[in-house]
Amino acid sequence: MRNTKQILLYLLVSVLMVSCIKDDDSEDYTVWRAENEAFFNRMKDSIDPATGKHVYDSIPSLAYPQYYVLYREITPGPADNTLKPLYTSTVSVDYSGHLYNTTTDFDEGNMVFVVGRGTSQYSIIAGWTWAVMQMTVGDNWEVIIPWQLAYGANGSGSIPPYSTLVFDMTLKQIVKYETGANW
Repeated sequence: MRNTKQILLYLLVSVLMVSCIKDDDSEDYTVWRAENEAFFNRMKDSIDPATGKHVYDSIPSLAYPQYYVLYREITPGPADNTLKPLYTSTVSVDYSGHLYNTTTDFDEGNMVFVVGRGTSQYSIIAGWTWAVMQMTVGDNWEVIIPWQLAYGANGSGSIPPYSTLVFDMTLKQIVKYETGANW
Protein backbone atom coordinates (compact mmCIF):
# COMPACT_ATOMS: atom_id res chain seq x y z
CA MET A 1 0.00 0.00 0.00
CA ARG A 2 2.79 2.40 0.92
CA ASN A 3 4.53 1.66 -2.38
CA THR A 4 1.34 2.46 -4.30
CA LYS A 5 0.98 5.80 -2.53
CA GLN A 6 4.60 6.68 -3.29
CA ILE A 7 4.16 5.79 -6.95
CA LEU A 8 0.96 7.85 -7.19
CA LEU A 9 2.65 10.77 -5.47
CA TYR A 10 5.60 10.50 -7.85
CA LEU A 11 3.25 10.43 -10.86
CA LEU A 12 1.32 13.44 -9.57
CA VAL A 13 4.50 15.46 -8.99
CA SER A 14 5.80 14.45 -12.43
CA VAL A 15 2.58 15.53 -14.13
CA LEU A 16 2.61 18.85 -12.29
CA MET A 17 6.23 19.49 -13.24
CA VAL A 18 5.65 18.63 -16.89
CA SER A 19 2.56 20.85 -17.03
CA CYS A 20 4.69 23.82 -15.93
CA ILE A 21 7.16 23.33 -18.77
CA LYS A 22 6.53 25.55 -21.77
CA ASP A 23 5.55 23.44 -24.76
CA ASP A 24 6.59 24.22 -28.33
CA ASP A 25 3.12 25.49 -29.27
CA SER A 26 2.90 28.16 -26.57
CA GLU A 27 3.70 31.75 -27.55
CA ASP A 28 6.44 33.84 -26.03
CA TYR A 29 5.27 37.42 -25.58
CA THR A 30 8.62 38.85 -24.47
CA VAL A 31 9.22 40.83 -27.67
CA TRP A 32 5.56 41.90 -27.96
CA ARG A 33 5.57 43.14 -24.36
CA ALA A 34 8.79 45.10 -24.91
CA GLU A 35 7.39 46.69 -28.11
CA ASN A 36 4.18 47.71 -26.32
CA GLU A 37 6.06 49.20 -23.38
CA ALA A 38 8.43 51.05 -25.73
CA PHE A 39 5.48 52.53 -27.64
CA PHE A 40 3.83 53.69 -24.40
CA ASN A 41 7.07 55.33 -23.25
CA ARG A 42 7.56 57.06 -26.64
CA MET A 43 4.05 58.49 -26.43
CA LYS A 44 4.60 59.54 -22.80
CA ASP A 45 7.72 61.44 -23.80
CA SER A 46 6.50 62.81 -27.15
CA ILE A 47 6.70 66.57 -27.57
CA ASP A 48 4.65 68.70 -29.96
CA PRO A 49 7.24 70.68 -31.95
CA ALA A 50 4.81 73.58 -32.44
CA THR A 51 4.19 74.13 -28.73
CA GLY A 52 7.15 72.45 -27.06
CA LYS A 53 4.69 70.72 -24.70
CA HIS A 54 3.95 67.04 -24.17
CA VAL A 55 1.43 65.66 -26.66
CA TYR A 56 -0.23 63.51 -23.98
CA ASP A 57 -1.22 64.25 -20.41
CA SER A 58 -1.37 61.47 -17.86
CA ILE A 59 -4.01 60.24 -15.44
CA PRO A 60 -2.62 58.21 -12.54
CA SER A 61 -4.34 55.08 -11.40
CA LEU A 62 -5.58 55.44 -7.84
CA ALA A 63 -5.35 51.71 -7.23
CA TYR A 64 -1.93 51.26 -8.87
CA PRO A 65 -0.06 54.59 -8.58
CA GLN A 66 2.93 53.34 -10.56
CA TYR A 67 0.70 53.06 -13.66
CA TYR A 68 -1.21 55.71 -15.56
CA VAL A 69 -3.09 56.26 -18.80
CA LEU A 70 -2.16 58.84 -21.40
CA TYR A 71 -4.69 61.05 -23.12
CA ARG A 72 -4.96 63.96 -25.48
CA GLU A 73 -8.04 65.99 -26.05
CA ILE A 74 -9.28 65.81 -29.63
CA THR A 75 -12.45 67.85 -29.10
CA PRO A 76 -13.44 69.46 -25.81
CA GLY A 77 -16.97 69.35 -24.46
CA PRO A 78 -18.87 72.59 -23.83
CA ALA A 79 -16.83 75.04 -21.74
CA ASP A 80 -19.62 75.53 -19.19
CA ASN A 81 -19.84 71.80 -18.48
CA THR A 82 -17.54 70.82 -15.62
CA LEU A 83 -19.44 67.83 -14.19
CA LYS A 84 -17.36 64.62 -14.27
CA PRO A 85 -18.69 61.11 -13.63
CA LEU A 86 -18.15 59.48 -10.26
CA TYR A 87 -17.00 55.92 -9.68
CA THR A 88 -20.66 54.90 -9.30
CA SER A 89 -22.13 56.98 -12.16
CA THR A 90 -23.77 55.39 -15.17
CA VAL A 91 -22.36 56.79 -18.40
CA SER A 92 -22.75 56.45 -22.15
CA VAL A 93 -19.49 56.36 -24.15
CA ASP A 94 -18.91 56.12 -27.90
CA TYR A 95 -15.59 54.41 -28.57
CA SER A 96 -13.31 52.61 -30.95
CA GLY A 97 -10.18 50.74 -29.92
CA HIS A 98 -7.14 49.28 -31.62
CA LEU A 99 -3.77 47.80 -30.75
CA TYR A 100 -0.90 50.27 -30.69
CA ASN A 101 0.60 49.02 -33.96
CA THR A 102 -2.50 49.02 -36.17
CA THR A 103 -5.37 51.28 -37.10
CA THR A 104 -7.82 48.38 -37.46
CA ASP A 105 -10.32 48.51 -34.61
CA PHE A 106 -10.80 45.39 -32.51
CA ASP A 107 -14.00 46.92 -31.13
CA GLU A 108 -16.19 49.98 -31.56
CA GLY A 109 -19.64 51.16 -30.61
CA ASN A 110 -21.50 52.71 -27.71
CA MET A 111 -21.48 51.33 -24.21
CA VAL A 112 -23.68 52.33 -21.28
CA PHE A 113 -22.11 51.18 -18.01
CA VAL A 114 -21.50 51.93 -14.36
CA VAL A 115 -18.03 53.48 -14.25
CA GLY A 116 -16.55 51.32 -11.48
CA ARG A 117 -18.49 48.19 -12.30
CA GLY A 118 -19.23 47.76 -15.98
CA THR A 119 -22.35 46.06 -17.32
CA SER A 120 -24.01 42.76 -16.61
CA GLN A 121 -22.03 41.30 -19.54
CA TYR A 122 -18.74 43.19 -19.43
CA SER A 123 -16.34 44.45 -16.83
CA ILE A 124 -14.53 47.69 -17.61
CA ILE A 125 -10.73 47.78 -17.74
CA ALA A 126 -9.10 50.00 -15.14
CA GLY A 127 -7.69 52.39 -17.74
CA TRP A 128 -11.19 53.17 -19.00
CA THR A 129 -12.38 53.87 -15.46
CA TRP A 130 -9.63 56.42 -14.79
CA ALA A 131 -10.09 58.12 -18.17
CA VAL A 132 -13.89 58.38 -18.06
CA MET A 133 -13.80 59.83 -14.54
CA GLN A 134 -11.74 62.77 -15.87
CA MET A 135 -13.95 63.54 -18.86
CA THR A 136 -16.91 65.89 -19.11
CA VAL A 137 -19.89 65.28 -21.40
CA GLY A 138 -18.90 66.03 -24.98
CA ASP A 139 -15.17 65.44 -24.48
CA ASN A 140 -13.56 63.38 -27.24
CA TRP A 141 -10.16 61.98 -26.27
CA GLU A 142 -7.52 59.68 -27.61
CA VAL A 143 -6.60 57.45 -24.66
CA ILE A 144 -3.56 55.16 -24.52
CA ILE A 145 -3.83 52.42 -21.91
CA PRO A 146 -0.79 50.34 -20.88
CA TRP A 147 -1.22 46.60 -20.64
CA GLN A 148 -1.17 46.74 -16.83
CA LEU A 149 -4.41 48.78 -16.83
CA ALA A 150 -5.94 46.94 -19.80
CA TYR A 151 -6.13 43.14 -20.16
CA GLY A 152 -2.81 42.41 -18.47
CA ALA A 153 -0.72 39.31 -19.00
CA ASN A 154 -3.75 37.24 -20.06
CA GLY A 155 -5.17 39.30 -22.93
CA SER A 156 -8.80 38.92 -23.97
CA GLY A 157 -10.24 37.44 -27.16
CA SER A 158 -8.37 38.97 -30.11
CA ILE A 159 -6.28 41.16 -27.77
CA PRO A 160 -2.95 39.47 -27.03
CA PRO A 161 -1.37 39.53 -23.58
CA TYR A 162 0.70 42.63 -22.71
CA SER A 163 -1.14 44.83 -25.23
CA THR A 164 -1.10 48.60 -25.07
CA LEU A 165 -4.51 49.79 -26.28
CA VAL A 166 -5.43 53.01 -28.06
CA PHE A 167 -9.02 54.25 -27.80
CA ASP A 168 -10.95 57.11 -29.30
CA MET A 169 -13.55 57.87 -26.60
CA THR A 170 -16.38 60.37 -26.40
CA LEU A 171 -18.37 60.79 -23.20
CA LYS A 172 -21.89 61.17 -24.62
CA GLN A 173 -23.91 61.36 -21.43
CA ILE A 174 -23.91 60.88 -17.69
CA VAL A 175 -27.06 58.79 -17.59
CA LYS A 176 -27.23 58.57 -13.82
CA TYR A 177 -25.02 60.61 -11.52
CA GLU A 178 -24.76 58.38 -8.46
CA THR A 179 -23.33 59.80 -5.26
CA GLY A 180 -23.02 56.47 -3.50
CA ALA A 181 -22.78 52.79 -4.30
CA ASN A 182 -26.30 51.47 -4.77
CA TRP A 183 -25.35 48.03 -5.97
